[in-house]
Amino acid sequence: MSRSIALLLVTGLLSATPAFATETPPAFLLQWGSQGTGTGHFNGPLGIAVSPGGVVYVADYENHRIQLFTTDGAYVSQWGVLGTGDGEFNGPYGIAVGSSGDIYVVDALNARIQKFDPTGFFLTKWGGPGTGDGQFENPTRIAVD
Repeated sequence: MSRSIALLLVTGLLSATPAFATETPPAFLLQWGSQGTGTGHFNGPLGIAVSPGGVVYVADYENHRIQLFTTDGAYVSQWGVLGTGDGEFNGPYGIAVGSSGDIYVVDALNARIQKFDPTGFFLTKWGGPGTGDGQFENPTRIAVD
């Protein structure tokens, strides 16, 4: 089965009144990527976030990495490998970009959140497996404000 990332143009969803029946439906723009382990390929793309500068970050779950693209789908770079160390992942799932441009990644199977600068440099982490204070059990999504 081939997997790809698709970006959609969504119009009319921010209307103050729920007049969806009269709004223009979402329009397909483009897609990129295919199943695999090479650069620009995906094996379980589960999270996607776009920075204010237009960088598209994709959490590639089964390849244990974050891939970066332009908004037209051109591959830029990637970071991460399978592991438990700083900057390593075991199933990156959710991803978000903060107002400062920092990247927050839910490292699902390591039960933690990792924070990176926009180039992928590891900054900090928190969480860990368990159910006590400061620990996570099955984290998947993240949002930042």
